[in-house]
Amino acid sequence: MKGALLTISLVIQLAVFAQDNPFEVAEKCGYTQRVLPERRSDAPLLDIVYQKLVLDPNPATGYLKGKSVIVYTPKETTSEIILELHRALSIDSILRNGNNIIVQRTLDLIKINLATPLLPGDLDTIEVYYSGQPSFDELYYSRSAHKSGNIVATRSEPYGCYYWFPCQNTLSDKIDSIEVTLICDSIYKGVSNGRLIDVVSLDSGRSYYHWKHTYPITPYLIAISISSYDIITDYASVNQGQDSLKIQNFVYPFYKETATGLVKQTIPIMTLYDSLFGPYPFMREQYGHAQFHHGGGMEHQTMSFMGSFSFDLIAHELMHQWFGDKITCGSWQDLWLNEGFATYGNMLCYKYLKNDSLWMLQLQKAIDEVTKRDDGSVYARDTSSMSTLFNQRLVYMKGAMAIHMLRFVCGDDAFFKGIRNYLSDSNLAYGFALQKDLKWHLEQESGKNLSHFFNQWIMGEGFPTFTIHYAQSSNKTVNISVFQETSHSSVSFFDIPIPLRFVGKNGEIADKIIYPDSTFFNTKVTVPFTVDKVLFDPDKWLLARALVIKDKGDDIHGILLYPNPNKGLLNIVSSNDDIMTYKIISADGKVVANKVFTDSLKKGEILSIDISELAAGFYIFESTGIMGKQAARFIKQ
Repeated sequence: MKGALLTISLVIQLAVFAQDNPFEVAEKCGYTQRVLPERRSDAPLLDIVYQKLVLDPNPATGYLKGKSVIVYTPKETTSEIILELHRALSIDSILRNGNNIIVQRTLDLIKINLATPLLPGDLDTIEVYYSGQPSFDELYYSRSAHKSGNIVATRSEPYGCYYWFPCQNTLSDKIDSIEVTLICDSIYKGVSNGRLIDVVSLDSGRSYYHWKHTYPITPYLIAISISSYDIITDYASVNQGQDSLKIQNFVYPFYKETATGLVKQTIPIMTLYDSLFGPYPFMREQYGHAQFHHGGGMEHQTMSFMGSFSFDLIAHELMHQWFGDKITCGSWQDLWLNEGFATYGNMLCYKYLKNDSLWMLQLQKAIDEVTKRDDGSVYARDTSSMSTLFNQRLVYMKGAMAIHMLRFVCGDDAFFKGIRNYLSDSNLAYGFALQKDLKWHLEQESGKNLSHFFNQWIMGEGFPTFTIHYAQSSNKTVNISVFQETSHSSVSFFDIPIPLRFVGKNGEIADKIIYPDSTFFNTKVTVPFTVDKVLFDPDKWLLARALVIKDKGDDIHGILLYPNPNKGLLNIVSSNDDIMTYKIISADGKVVANKVFTDSLKKGEILSIDISELAAGFYIFESTGIMGKQAARFIKQ
């Protein structure tokens, strides 16, 4: 899902930003936390094999009349069925085997007691007839108007499907197949998932739009929209040019001329994703877009609802068809499996469909956005808070950068093969996955243990900052010292390789990767030319900051100062010698502080000095130890 819901006063200011924002923003509907349906923890879970919805929404008012046919079997022996339907909607009747049955209704829950227990494998059918004015509070179901007429549309992620149809509102079961019939005045068209099977026009001036979707689908990805639409049809080449996929776009009539060109951006993106990640998941049917009245978009299965047709929004929502729709996160805490991949797919489009400069810019923007704050986990711990669950900086951008770093750590071949295996795993495909499932597939292909990576980058918070000193000896050996500082206490050390580019005075280039295994790390590399400068992570693989310092002479200086610049507490550590004495020297050569240690400060120990009273400017920290003198410069802000 991408964008903000924009129809209440608290989010009007987001309207312009959300329309063409290349990344999703936190969804805000006037509440920071959603009221979740009070489903009992011991409620029996159902395997719903088929659901048919016949819906008659009024685009002018939003009033809804509906019928839902549910064919199911219990996952365990049970004497009751529990479904959710929002309290704003009244139940007119419920039929089982053609007979009216009595149900218990408590707020958003429907409880049906069975005369005899059902066993797993026993098929049963109920029909629910309901009506009313659905709640617009959370905008899961909402109406609006545009230049060509009224619109009523749904957007159920994460918890809103029960606002407009009776369902099992969990991430535990996908409905094997659905049919949706939308009844509307003939001036409108009805849009849903799958393929449009039939349109029946009645003498009364009304029409039936019959949609059918034959792939498993989680309830929050079912959607409807009724409005005045024109249809734009395109085709994309997939399966290495052997097949053609229909792309059907429902756009407002007043916007058709503009939309005709914009929706064609979908074609090369579809072909790209098909080549990178395997066949489009719903090849028996089609893909499409339906324009709707919210900012951003929503990846409804086979039919993304779009607030605009920007390149980024099209790329993001289309990527969701693989990541989020074919395989859906099995827990809202693992939403990054949906959103991180959709964001990364969007970024990959710049590399493969535009140019390397724009690709580098996308990566740098993501790094800058994530590192503007020191905290935050990709794993969404509070799933009742929309600002946590749909956090642009963390779930989306940091999630995308975590995936990018997994690609770096695993290598391109193992990464893409592992991802394709993940998507085609018969235990996951058209079902649900957790991060452990992704981890397993990447480990199988790469041969690497990724436990530290997931613990640090997904479960942990923050990112590393590296201070890298280097000096080249006469035999071309480059001595390197690396100090890592983490931005959050949840991770003491990020175990990640560091790519370095050595640039010679005549433009020579040598790329090396070093593998720090501790906070303070020293190593040597041989470079066959005189090094003029060293670049940290030139291809932007890492979510990190770095300061690279060239030392004079043959040996690196082991004194590291951080944060630098600083205006308060300066931390000092020596990575290669004890500290017996130190002094701080100002830019004009005056000693402004000094100390002699009774017991020397051992290498690796951190010394903290309050420099708040020093005047702003440049200073030298000089220490003596067993090996002699060392010095490093810092800036007092």
